[in-house]
Amino acid sequence: MSDENSPQEMDVNLDGLNLDTSFNFSDFSASFEEFVEGEMPNIFGSIRDIQTAADLHGLKTPDPRKCRVLQLGAGAGNSLIAQAEEFPESEFLGTELSNDLVTSGRETIRDLGLTNCELRTVNLLNIDESWGKFDYIIVHGLFSWSEEYVQDKIFEICRENLSEDGVALISYNCNPGWLMRMYVRELMSFHAKKVNKFEDKEEEARQAKTFFEFIRRSYFKREHPYAPIFDLFAKRFEEEGLSHISQEYLADTNEPIYFSEFWELLEDNDLYYIADIDWGTIAVVADEFALKDAYKADVDTRLTIEQYLDYMRNCAFRASLVTHDDNRDDVVLHDDSIAMRYPMYVNTGISIQESSTLYRLNSENGRLDLPKNIFTDMLLDFVKANANEWYFTFDDIYDSFKPNLTEDEDEEKIKQILANFLTQMIIYKAINITKTKVQLASPSEDKPKITGFAQLFAGKIDGDIPTLKFDTYKQDDVDVALLPLLDGEHSVLDLAKELMRLKEEGKVTINYDELPGLDRTQQTAEFVQKRIARYRHLRLVPPVGE
Repeated sequence: MSDENSPQEMDVNLDGLNLDTSFNFSDFSASFEEFVEGEMPNIFGSIRDIQTAADLHGLKTPDPRKCRVLQLGAGAGNSLIAQAEEFPESEFLGTELSNDLVTSGRETIRDLGLTNCELRTVNLLNIDESWGKFDYIIVHGLFSWSEEYVQDKIFEICRENLSEDGVALISYNCNPGWLMRMYVRELMSFHAKKVNKFEDKEEEARQAKTFFEFIRRSYFKREHPYAPIFDLFAKRFEEEGLSHISQEYLADTNEPIYFSEFWELLEDNDLYYIADIDWGTIAVVADEFALKDAYKADVDTRLTIEQYLDYMRNCAFRASLVTHDDNRDDVVLHDDSIAMRYPMYVNTGISIQESSTLYRLNSENGRLDLPKNIFTDMLLDFVKANANEWYFTFDDIYDSFKPNLTEDEDEEKIKQILANFLTQMIIYKAINITKTKVQLASPSEDKPKITGFAQLFAGKIDGDIPTLKFDTYKQDDVDVALLPLLDGEHSVLDLAKELMRLKEEGKVTINYDELPGLDRTQQTAEFVQKRIARYRHLRLVPPVGE
């Protein structure tokens, strides 16, 4: 047991807990994090990702480049604003109860000069047919935290305000994964809301976290079976911050449901389940538990199979795509032609290990082992060589294979083998797919440009900056200096000169030993080029315009 986890300074027996409510928890660390005004853009608000997942499952969804989007509970509108900049011919509308968040979002919209994005301070109960139809409706971080009558209204909006071929995303906490979390929620709520009744939300979350840490250390002291589970919670709390604790564990309402219950609610509202936006995770688990064939055999058996899979993976969260029940006959399950149908790019989180017999790919969806042979050799050589490319296609990969193939080899058989390997890599998120390419562009290779929305976050030390893949990247000292200058006006040489100046002032760190044989200007320019390559790989810098 590590010193960090060992509660040697504590001598508290929690069996039959009888705590003095004036107990001073100040000896325990509780990191303070400011609540942010609305969350960063993420995949759950990305109409490009929603469209791709729906198209993959048979729905011919509206083009993101010209559509109407409604987000309920949009906060400061960050997800909508980021997309409004990219899709100027589309219309984005967000609703939010907090006037402060709406005011903040409107200032961002004004600063970026956007005319296709609007935020309204409105109760979603007041949305009716006069709002018109929307091609995409996004309900993220709202459903599980709403009373039943509000949930009914959410379904009504999806039924009445969704266009004929439209798709809605509804995220929600679910069981069985939330059964253990509910125990943690109750103990945190008891201390922070019932016993002490902190009025300040930040202090409430901080004290709840401190009390949780008190319990966790006691478990470690007694070698309680919950100790390793609480360790995982502690790690999550550090990663997500106080706002996560406040919403998930201290909100007045948080009612997780089983997927099978969500399915029944859809049926009651003439809606139909398409897939989860993170469909690959479910496919991975189906494969691991030898349920792949059953899962893909019949769309209508998915209620049973996916509920089984939720038990197997202890699922705690879903982001489900739904459409009108009239479209149910169009919904199909993905097949092994995925790789042949969509532009692809290498995921930013992939790492590749190699042995004498196999390649091991580690990605956010788990570990994928591929046998080592001529096909995987050539495939992974291509992946490594094109890690910083914005897009490539199946034909690009196959064309790279051709010089190594003999004339008597069966072309169709080889393509199928390649497609099978690529499908596995897509499911495990070693490779990503998209139906609609990014619409923004840099003016040239020499003058990279990040988005106007990203510019708002650039230059903040240790701050997150949103990428065009709808995730975030934490900035270091070089990023803080470099990213604000990626405006399409500064050349690589300009950027190098600025970094040289800042290095002389001791404001940035550059290891020139890694760039031998060049003069300082050339070395710094090479360093800048490597950073820009990283930014392209991370999807911070758009592709060069044609």
